[in-house]
Amino acid sequence: MTCPADPVDPDSTVGTIVLTGGRGSRLGGVDKAAITIDDVTMLQHILDLAPAPVMVVGGKRPLPAGVLWAQEEPPGGGPAAGVAAGVRAWAADEVLPSWLFILAVDQAGLTAVTLDGLLRAAHRAGGAVLATGGRRHYGIACVRAAALRAVVV
Repeated sequence: MTCPADPVDPDSTVGTIVLTGGRGSRLGGVDKAAITIDDVTMLQHILDLAPAPVMVVGGKRPLPAGVLWAQEEPPGGGPAAGVAAGVRAWAADEVLPSWLFILAVDQAGLTAVTLDGLLRAAHRAGGAVLATGGRRHYGIACVRAAALRAVVV
């Protein structure tokens, strides 16, 4: 995303938690974050779109400068454990943005336009989850960080 601020409310801040901790069992144990499509890893694709600051949650891996990292507890504990770990890691530094995108790393078709629309919907409704064809995709969501902090910390 080109603008790290909320286009609806420029006084708020936006950040991202990227969930990379899945077992990849449907892929035979392959690390989804490392899968390459058009010479770009799935993780890099998400990092290229995600508003900073970005917290990657999952197994330790090399990350670009400025990208934060946390490990869910227990490792491989699932998306809820990953979101909780990301929020806790941020809460320790008190730099939690106003809004957080929660993005699973295996979203190869995700675009900046989708994230912009999701942020606008979240602003109107207090949070939003992408839905297509009547199915909710909880790995593509935007929520108020304060609401997550209240539940997690």
